[in-house]
Amino acid sequence: MTIPIVPNVPFFGVKTFTVTLSNPSPGVVLYVPACTVNIGSAGTLDTSFASDFVDNAVYKTVLQPDGKLLIGGAFSVPNKGFARLNPNGTVDTAFGIGGGVDTLPVFALALQPDGNILVGGKFAKIGGTAMNSLARLGGGGGLDTTFNVGTGSTGEVYDFTMQSDGRAILGAGFGIIQGTPDLTVARIFTSPPALPGRVQLSAATVAGAEGTSLTLTATRTGGSYGAITMNFATQPGTAALTRYTPVTGTLSWADGDAASKTITVPLLNDAIVQPNQTFALNLGIPIGGLSNSAPWQTTVTVTSAAPIDLWSLNQFTPDELLDPSISGDNADLNHNGISTLLDYAFGLDPKVASASGLPTTAIQTIDGLKYLTLTFRRSPTATDLTYTPQSGDTINVWNGTPVQVGTAIPNADGTETVTFRDSVPITGATSQRFIRLQVTRTP
Repeated sequence: MTIPIVPNVPFFGVKTFTVTLSNPSPGVVLYVPACTVNIGSAGTLDTSFASDFVDNAVYKTVLQPDGKLLIGGAFSVPNKGFARLNPNGTVDTAFGIGGGVDTLPVFALALQPDGNILVGGKFAKIGGTAMNSLARLGGGGGLDTTFNVGTGSTGEVYDFTMQSDGRAILGAGFGIIQGTPDLTVARIFTSPPALPGRVQLSAATVAGAEGTSLTLTATRTGGSYGAITMNFATQPGTAALTRYTPVTGTLSWADGDAASKTITVPLLNDAIVQPNQTFALNLGIPIGGLSNSAPWQTTVTVTSAAPIDLWSLNQFTPDELLDPSISGDNADLNHNGISTLLDYAFGLDPKVASASGLPTTAIQTIDGLKYLTLTFRRSPTATDLTYTPQSGDTINVWNGTPVQVGTAIPNADGTETVTFRDSVPITGATSQRFIRLQVTRTP
């Protein structure tokens, strides 16, 4: 969303307005539905940032991904040497070690990719624990006692630079760093480089057929430090809600957990043959210091079920559909010698044995010559079938091509009746002819 700020009447100070999100689509969660926008003339002090309680110099500020601000300096209020402020400038009272450092100031702060915080200055203790000029805090502000700095630095630590591999370069006053003399620049391990990694969906596009369940996978790669959570939800597209069940939920990884997580979306069979349609599955904003990584959204294409599958839904129960000996193409539930596939082809009831509606043969005389004919019913909607009449003078060789007689005759049940005639007459030289119908599934 882009909101133009138009320079209109000159003013000094700060003006505000509010932007509010409303009426989200089904399955979409509004985490921050409204925000206040402050418009200030260039260089104007933003008085809404209430940090005037800090009682001395601030030498370092670090903005966290969540909008909170780390500060370090020569102040004693709100905490000695370092503190964290909320986005509006108020104190984050849940952060920090009571008492802070023993000697001011704190010159350096750095935020590691895993959310831990490096602290540098001229202190000998932090939170009452001996740490010469160099320490590390957890994301909540408590001292990380697993960070072994040894003898630390005899010179003040003025700055940190984080490397992509998790190591940190520090700049310090001339002195001894962890027993090595005459150092002002050094590199330290953050032992070991602990990264939260990133979470992404396994594919940007997937497809699934109606009447099935689609499983989408979210993977965590590049690290597993820290616990993280993120919400997910389907987002409407061209697919109607009769074709899928909207889902929402939360994915969670514990500290050290890099296992893939799955999301299942039921795709519904609405018994309507229609074009492919789409909807989306989105991952929400991660909680736990995670970096963005595409794809955060997967577009799901819902494909129509084959016409025979729609027919089967009306003929069999859900349990019967799972049993190929009952509902499979070659099954013969009514024991009449006609497979389920042929029941579908001829518009028959697969559970009722009946000779009615089966193909029939006859002899047609044209100009004194006799021809075999084959009459059968077929379904115009069975676009997934191919009906192929065949003929021959032996039962093993089907090299004749019967021709259709007249036009198809519509039946009341939606099928149509057609007749095909053999292309070769029955004569003395060919005293026998055979005709049959081959029905196959169209890929």
